[in-house]
Amino acid sequence: MSGLVDKIDTLSSPEYNEVNIILGGGNMTVADIIRDALKAKNWSQRELAAKMGWSPQNLSGRLKNNSLSAEEWRKVAAILGFEIKMVEIDSNEELKTRKRGIGPRVRQMVNGVIYDTYKADALCHTLWTDGWFMELYRDGEGRYFVAHYTDWKNGVNHISPCSIEDARRLYEQYGEDGDADSVFGAA
Repeated sequence: MSGLVDKIDTLSSPEYNEVNIILGGGNMTVADIIRDALKAKNWSQRELAAKMGWSPQNLSGRLKNNSLSAEEWRKVAAILGFEIKMVEIDSNEELKTRKRGIGPRVRQMVNGVIYDTYKADALCHTLWTDGWFMELYRDGEGRYFVAHYTDWKNGVNHISPCSIEDARRLYEQYGEDGDADSVFGAA
């Protein structure tokens, strides 16, 4: 692990927005990597900004200040057709990270079990309709649950546990990351 510390310099940002990777004696920022990826794909910053839903000025400022969050960096990479991975140097094993949802954190005890969207993998979500949407999660124990989000006056975000059958049905309707068999196993 000490070899890794020599290669990565994390700056003082609490969200780890700035990571300098030292390659070949020079410092390379996330912004430098993104610029290289844009060049490799023959894309302009304007095109990337449009795909991100940002103004060109917003993207330019973020690259100039090297102020992209880790999640934004992952999204940029995906839009450009790349994937960001962390691989342990000694074992060459890829670090598996959980997939974050799009809604705010919901943590709730249901029937004596604490469900927490920040400690689970988001599998899919419905569209935002009439002031609410749902997001399907699987926690580290293999339990499935749905986070219900609302912006109704006096509405409360909450969690409902669900069976694997109900989770699969929801995923089959709203999932975008592969077929249900790859997530739940063959039916």
